[in-house]
Parts: sequence; structure tokens; C-alpha cells
Amino acid sequence: MEGSLERRRDDLTIVAQVNVNLMKINLAGLTNPAQISIQLVSQTPNADSPGSTEPSKSAEVTLVNPPPANGTASQADEYDNQFPVVVPSFLLKFTQLADDFQVGAIIVRNNNKERFYLDSVKLNIHDVPKDSNDWDWVFECDSQVHPTVDPEKDFRVYFHRKAVFAHETLWKLMDHELHRIRGDLRGAVKHLEDDATQLADDLIYEFDKYNDLGYDFVLGGSPFPYPRRFRCTSLFEQSDSTTGHGNTVLQTFIHALLDKVTDWCFHGTPVEDPKKTFGSILEIAGMDNRFETTIKCLEAHKVLDVFLDVFHQSILSKNPFIVFLEKFINVFKELLQAINLPQPRSVLTLTPGVGGTWYDVLMNDEEFGRQALAGMNPAVITRLQTFPPSDTGKKITGLQHAVEVYLKSKQSTLEQAIEENKLYIIDYHDAFKAHVGEINQISGRKTYAGRAVFFYKKHPGKLIPIAIELSLPKDSGDQHCTLHRVFTPPVVTPQEVQPISNGKGGSSDPADEPVLDFWWELAKIHFISLDFSYHELVSHWLYSHAAMEPIIIATKRTLLSSVHPIGNLLEPTFRNTLNINSDARQILINKIGIIPDNFTAGEYSMKISSGAYQTWRFDMQSVTKDLLARGMAIRKKKDPKNQNEEEDVELVIEDYPFAQDALKMWTLIKHWVTGYVNIFYKSSADVLNDPQNHGALQHWWTEVRTRGHPDIKEGWPELDCVEKLIEILSTIYWIAGPHHAAVNFGQYDYAGYVIQRSSMTRQLIPELNVKMTQDAWRSYVLDTIATPKQTLQVMAILKVLSTHSEEEQYLGEDEWTFNAHGKKKGLIQENGEDVEDKDVVEHRKKKHEDLLEKWWEDIFGHKHAGTVKAANPEKDLQKVFKIFSDGVNALEKEIEAENKAARSLPWSNRISYSKLAYTLLLPKSKAGMTCMGVPYSTSI
Repeated sequence: MEGSLERRRDDLTIVAQVNVNLMKINLAGLTNPAQISIQLVSQTPNADSPGSTEPSKSAEVTLVNPPPANGTASQADEYDNQFPVVVPSFLLKFTQLADDFQVGAIIVRNNNKERFYLDSVKLNIHDVPKDSNDWDWVFECDSQVHPTVDPEKDFRVYFHRKAVFAHETLWKLMDHELHRIRGDLRGAVKHLEDDATQLADDLIYEFDKYNDLGYDFVLGGSPFPYPRRFRCTSLFEQSDSTTGHGNTVLQTFIHALLDKVTDWCFHGTPVEDPKKTFGSILEIAGMDNRFETTIKCLEAHKVLDVFLDVFHQSILSKNPFIVFLEKFINVFKELLQAINLPQPRSVLTLTPGVGGTWYDVLMNDEEFGRQALAGMNPAVITRLQTFPPSDTGKKITGLQHAVEVYLKSKQSTLEQAIEENKLYIIDYHDAFKAHVGEINQISGRKTYAGRAVFFYKKHPGKLIPIAIELSLPKDSGDQHCTLHRVFTPPVVTPQEVQPISNGKGGSSDPADEPVLDFWWELAKIHFISLDFSYHELVSHWLYSHAAMEPIIIATKRTLLSSVHPIGNLLEPTFRNTLNINSDARQILINKIGIIPDNFTAGEYSMKISSGAYQTWRFDMQSVTKDLLARGMAIRKKKDPKNQNEEEDVELVIEDYPFAQDALKMWTLIKHWVTGYVNIFYKSSADVLNDPQNHGALQHWWTEVRTRGHPDIKEGWPELDCVEKLIEILSTIYWIAGPHHAAVNFGQYDYAGYVIQRSSMTRQLIPELNVKMTQDAWRSYVLDTIATPKQTLQVMAILKVLSTHSEEEQYLGEDEWTFNAHGKKKGLIQENGEDVEDKDVVEHRKKKHEDLLEKWWEDIFGHKHAGTVKAANPEKDLQKVFKIFSDGVNALEKEIEAENKAARSLPWSNRISYSKLAYTLLLPKSKAGMTCMGVPYSTSI
């Protein structure tokens, strides 16, 4: 037994399974596998060079042709007898390794003239494991490997993903990979004299302005400040620095295809004349399954599948247009699937075959106020503390007068109501005022700048709209919209207006309907349409997608997530964001995209988004700072015993479901990040200098501020202590995950019913002296909201955006923490040839722990003094993450219990008029459109 502990240095053998993906890149990249080599790099120093920081390395081992086990002989023959068409695996063996060889990285060199796609590399001691999940080291590469021109520069390095500081033996390789990511090595690649390098820059993380949207202006810099985007290779028409032509070929193709299919779906169906019967209102607004689109969608699928069959062959060529077009066709198939639209759950359920009344169909006042606290845009409402509510002009006498009249009926005054926290406002006047005149010049689009004031009834906790101000410019030079109209709800008794159905069905006879004030209803339609536009352009796109993109780029350029603890912590918050943002620029927000085409603001949409960005501050994005800034929470009196400042706030409106759930989730995130950071950073000196990569954290934060968000000069905390690092990271977690979930995954259910939340308004509100019959008013409403064609396009995209994928990763799930299988790897464990030799196993484990402790001392200058056993930081992480995961599960049960209890109350803002509970911050979800679930990232 003792003899087995004194092994020779050439006694350790490691086998590798190298998996490449031929479907993600052209087949020619593997014309000669023997020209592709893998080399293992140990975290332990080279024993042949005492005192050196050079790592121990294996010999380079080249790939060999795999047997066509994953494909057929005919497939192999079709592709020149190269390889199976499916993902092939290459088995390699590395021998004569030191007994203490701890794999920390692999080096991949490609001496072919074509790039290839490396899926993963799995390593094990001695033998291939019987269980496919039981590998010792798993490298999820998921990237391309470009040809080698300069052997000193042109190689890829992949690191074993561990949430610990890498030893200094790997620092040179880390620097190499960071240089590659930043594009410092791209000059060498461009010397290749073939078009294999056409997509070489797809591996480079660089910032760029929004010059690819097809507008005649650029977002980013003056006069339209904006976050920076990921610079990716343009496959079509190039943009320059002063104009925004964008990829107009692709964008026009997408627009035309979507337009044609939408027309096709409506051709010959009863919805061509939507105003004939009241029943058709529900067809148009609810988009129920009476649309005759299912068969046509199936036919469209068949046509697209034919295209995909052709592209499947072409994708093996080097044509980037075909590669991108195949991606779009798959996205478009999802849109076609979305045309089979269920009834949104915000709609009052009526008995089949029995129509409801207009009171059932339109957004009633109580639901209007409730959705301000628990809808899809719940973080814009503000406590009204001064009048006028903005500093853009003189006192707003019309709005103030309307509010004072209402308060007088409640035996109150403006001053008293403000003092008692009873007045609230949603204010979009300043966001839209500069562009209203221009928008209204566009045929088929009419809008206002608007604000709505609400009164809070503490018992039973209702928020009631009491006045809506809609403003137009006096003339073309008026960018302040000083021509105001103020609308107030009709004064009625409860007996005058009763919901007909309440889920039981009702009469469709107009004689049975209550008389509604259509001026007030149209004012709500216009204001809610403004809210819908602001939600998409600002609350959703800008504050989540666009704000996160430069943070991702900066992190990729400065912190290697696989070997830097902070990069590893943030990595889950990045999943799929760059991809979905790129898709959004091609399909949603470009000049002829779905949003400009189907939302009232049209081509001025992104200018409105840019205007909102001017007041954006990173330090106000956390839950508590946001609630305090909007006056929706106040500081509690400081409890000397409570050192957690984040818990020292109380909500002004207690029944504010979004804020209730958000504060609890913020606390969980803050505790998780605190526990994580405290394992690695003990002092301000650690944060300032960073034990790894010589100040990498400072470089990261500088890039976020000065290159990712260079147009915003205020609101950036100084990264000079552990507490501020925790606050910054927690805020990023909040933006990427919970904030996005709160404004995204309820879009279909809250905005899928066009008559209650229309993306488009097409005519202004008539003057008060206009006389119309009830039937004429109904027609006027239908002519004001979005057309059926516009509605279909918006609903289809809302369904796609509201849907979770099968691969979604939710808060509290730990797949990312240790490896893709949720099992801690990286230690030499009991799965070698001599697993029965327990003394050898214990010897290796002890040796590994001693190494970790030594490295910790080398990095920090002191022994690890964490809150748990100090020998292995990953064990600390497991315990900290377990607390976080358990907390998320407990929060889920708490929200479910609160929603259940709310259903038995006479009124609760947690339950909608249609009995839809507020679940948008319920942490977990199954795949599909569920109106719940909080992923780590802005993934869709």
C-alpha cells in the first residue's frame, strides 16, 4: 500500500473525449483531423523548472478519424467518407503525466485552413466512464477554432470552470485569451488568403453604436445617447459612423415576409370587416381560436421546411447569408406557431356563445389602477409630492383643477391628499412631448403626450384613476405639448354600472348595457397605449436588454468567467442576451421592424427610448433605490440592532404586489452575492487590486462606465470597497433577471387583448360637443385601436417573448455553479483504475486541498478565513448557494400562499378582474407561456 503512494511521475493517464459539431459550421473545417491538436495544461508548476510559474503541460495529441458510429455509411460516403454527419467524438489518451497533474486548461490548435466548431472536451483518469455524466473535468467550449497562422498567437485556450482564483501558472494563458477576446490578435488571422476568415470577428467582443437599424441617425453619442451594443460582423449592407443604413436587405425581407403571411392569414376570413357585429369585437380583440389560420399556418410550415431542407445542405458552404437566413426561418416558424393564439388570461372569461357587454370588454377603472401596481409595467407609478408634477412649464391648472374637484367630493384638499400619501401619477408627458407633432403627421397614427393621476383608497386598497391629461402641440414648433385636454371619469353610483358577467356570461343586447362615457374610455385607451409603448421601448428594451448588453461585453473583455470568481458569478446573467438583442435589432426595433410598424410612435420609437436613457442612472436600478426615488417606499426609523439597510424601508401602499415580491427577491439576491463575494474579497485592497489579473475588477468597471455606457456621466458608484462591489453585482443580477421577468413574461396575458391595451392609436378623441350614437361610438373605438393585422403581428411576437424555453435556468438552480451536470468536478475523485485503493484516493484529496490552501496564501498573503471550513473555497460556495436556493424555494411558497389568501379577500391588488393572480416574480416555471418564472438572464 505504501508503495502505491510513491508513484512515478509517468504513472498518470488521462483520456479525453473531444466532441465537435458539424451542424454549426461547415464540414470542410475537419478535412484533416490530424492537423488539430489538444494539449492539457496543469495548474501545478512545471517540476522541471523549480521556482517557475510555468505550468506543467502534456504533449500535444492530435485527433484521429472517429468511426461513423453516429451516422450512416451512406452519410459518410456523401461527405467524401469524412465523418458522420452528426456530432462525432474523438477519443484521445494523454500519458506520462505527473501524479499531481491537475487539469486547469486545454490548448487547441487548428492547422487546417478552415475553422471548425468545438462543442466540448471531457477528461477522465485512465478510462472512459460508464456514466456519461461522470467525467472528472468537463470543458464546455461551444465555440469556433480558427486556423493557425502564427503558432505563438493563433490557438484557443479553454479553462476548467471553477469559481476560485486561478493559480498564477495560468495567468499568461488567461492574458492570451483576453487579448483574443478583445481583438488584439485579429491582425494575424486576416493574413489568411481565403474567405474562411470572413467570420473571424465573431469571437471578438467590441463595443459599437446602434448604426444598424436603418434610420438616418445613430443611437449613441450626441444628440441621441444610448448604451453601446455588441459589434458583430455585418453580413449585408455596411453602416458607417454617421448614418444608420443598417442591414436593409435582411430587414426588408423579414418585413415583407411577415407582412405577406399576416395578409395571408386574414384573406377570406370574417374579420375583414370587424365592425359588423359585437361578437367580432371579441374575435379581433381576444384573437380567440375562431381565426381560420391553423391550416394556413401548417401550409406555411411545409413551405418553410422545404427552404430549410435546401439551407441544410447550403449551410455546409461558406455563405454567411445562408447561415443567417436559416436562423431567421427558424425564428419565423416560431412566429407562425404563435398565430394559434389562446385567449389572454387578463380577459374576463365569458360563457362560450354568449357575448359580453362593453363594460366587460373595456378596461374598467379598478383594473386600470390595479395594473399600475401589479401589471406588466409596475415600476413607473410615482407618489405625487408636488404640483405641477413636472418642471417643464407653468402650473398645470387644468389637471390640478380636475384633481381638486375630485378631492373636494371626498372632503379633502390637495395639500391634505399629498400629505396623506393618497395621490399618485404615471407621467409620460415629457417622454413623448417632443415627437407628438411629428408622429401625428404620419398617416394612420394619432397620439398625445399624457399623464394620469390616481387616488389611493386605503380601504380596501384600491388605486383609482381620477384624471387623465392628454396634450398636443399648438403648432409645429411646440415641442412641449402645451395644448392640454383633461378627462375625468363619470360620476356614477354603484347601481348605475354593474359588470354583467363576472365569469357567468351576459347579454349582448346594447339595451342591457350601462351608458358609458366614451370620452373617458377613449382617454384611457390613448393613455394605456402610451403606457404600452413606454413599456416596450423603455421599461423592457432599454432598462433590461440594452442596459445589460454593454455590461456583458465589458465582462467578456476583462474577466474570464471560467477562471475569475466575479465573471463566474455573472455568467448566468448573460445567457442568450446578445443573441436575442441581435434578433431584436433585425426584427423588432429597426426602422421597418415590428415595433415601429405596429406601435404609434413609429419611426420615432428609438428617439423616445434615447430620450429616456438621458435620465437613466445605474445607482438607481436596485429595488430599494428605485422605490425610494419614486416615493413608493420610505425609510423606516433606523433600528440600531438591524445592520441591513436594505430591509429598512416600508411601502407607502402596502398592497403593492410587484414591490412586495421584488423586495423579498432583492434581499435574497443581496444575501447570495454578499456570501459569494465575501469568500474571495476580504478588504478594500482586494477590490482595488484584485488578487487575480492585477486590478481586473477596476478595469472591468471602467469599461462598463466609459465604453459601455459612455453617454451617462452620473450615477456610477466608485468601486473602492467590498460593500460597493456587492451593491453593483446585486444590481446587475436584478436588471438581468427579476426586473426583466417582471416586465416581459406577462406581456401576452396583459397586452394580448387589444381593446384593453392597444399598441396603436389611429385617431384623436372627438371634442366634447360631438354627438354620436352608441353604435357610432363603438365604431369610433374600433377605428382608434390597432387594426386586426397589426394586432396579429403584435400578439404573435408577444407570445414568443412571453414563452420560456426548455433550457431556461431560473434563480436558485445550480447547474451553472459547478458544471453542466450539477456535480462538483475538478478534483481527482474515486473513478480511476484503482478506485479500490482508498489510501491513494485520500492521499490525492489531501494533496489537492493542500495545494488550494497554498494557492490561497500565495494570492492573499494569509490563510483563508471564510465563514466555513477554509480548505476549499468551493465548499464555501456550495453552502452559500444552498442557502440562496433554499431561500428562493421558500419565497416561491410564500408568494403562492399570499395569492391563495388574496383570492378570499373582498379586494386584493394581487388578483385581477379576470381572476389572474400576480405571479410574474414567482421564481420557477415550466417551459411555455406561464406568466411566471424568473430566469437568471434576459434570455428572450
